[in-house]
Amino acid sequence: DFYRNLFLLKGSNAFLEAGKHGCHHLQPGGGCIYLDADMLLTGKLGTLYLPDGIAVHVSRKGNSMSLENGIIAVNRSEHPALKKGLEIMHSKPYGDPYIDGVCGGLRHYFNCSIRHNY
Repeated sequence: DFYRNLFLLKGSNAFLEAGKHGCHHLQPGGGCIYLDADMLLTGKLGTLYLPDGIAVHVSRKGNSMSLENGIIAVNRSEHPALKKGLEIMHSKPYGDPYIDGVCGGLRHYFNCSIRHNY
């Protein structure tokens, strides 16, 4: 939830907060995978326009890479990363929907190497 709230409040400026006190493990060497998919939400608060998609924080700890939960709000079921995630979930029925499904789909399209310029 921390990353979701940070991205909601700071948007693309979230990475200017890297390394500052209170920003958990958000480090300058990290980055963000953002897949745009605008949404229109209707509910008790009225109509809310959410220009969002999937925002996932990529952090590096040593030689390992982790994908932290950001914002997942996709308005189309045919998104390539989500389709790949569903394929993974069908082949791994006891897997975790976020770690194996969504993150697995993202890893298929983004290798998250140090060479990627997020």
